[in-house]
Amino acid sequence: MNVNNLFSQIENNLTPQFFLSIFAPYVMLYIAIKTYKNHDFKKSLLKEQLLIVSKLANELNNFGLPTYFMLHSGSASNHPRFLDFFKLEGIEQYKLIYFTTRHVNEILPFIDFQHNILIPKKIASAVKSFHADSLSGTLKEELPEKYILILSKMPQEEMDKLKHYYFYMSQEKFREHAFVLVTEIANWLEKYGAKSVNLPEHMLKIK
Repeated sequence: MNVNNLFSQIENNLTPQFFLSIFAPYVMLYIAIKTYKNHDFKKSLLKEQLLIVSKLANELNNFGLPTYFMLHSGSASNHPRFLDFFKLEGIEQYKLIYFTTRHVNEILPFIDFQHNILIPKKIASAVKSFHADSLSGTLKEELPEKYILILSKMPQEEMDKLKHYYFYMSQEKFREHAFVLVTEIANWLEKYGAKSVNLPEHMLKIK
């Protein structure tokens, strides 16, 4: 075979199909690697989100702050009770909630979860509903007949000197925000396979 014929045969074989047969395996391998890495990243991200949402749920479960259920004549009890985020029944007669500080995150530290970039958006929005930039003070003698007073961490002698308590929101609004937050957490966990979690069913709103 002369050189011209050899080059002619090689030229005839350089078809698109020829190049495709050579490079296709490498292209497929590249796509497979990219897909694997993308899937691995998503899996890692989801794991981090799951840890954050679980941490929030546990923080709500362990939530408890000294709380007085106040009548105009004084406390309805001699000792403060601990407000349970998951058990808000039986407090309907106390219409308004007051704090002993104007700084909400001192009373409700879980609101800082709203700033976590990995927390799912709907849950972040539900957490944000508990936030308030600044609370207005109410003189003790101008307080309503019945209200809920949640105590911040301060010495008793300092609390006795307070002239104001700080209005937060209505008890009804607080309960509504709590129900929405618990529902969003449960919905997100269920969406990603956690179908039997220990969250109070009575707090779950209709999906």
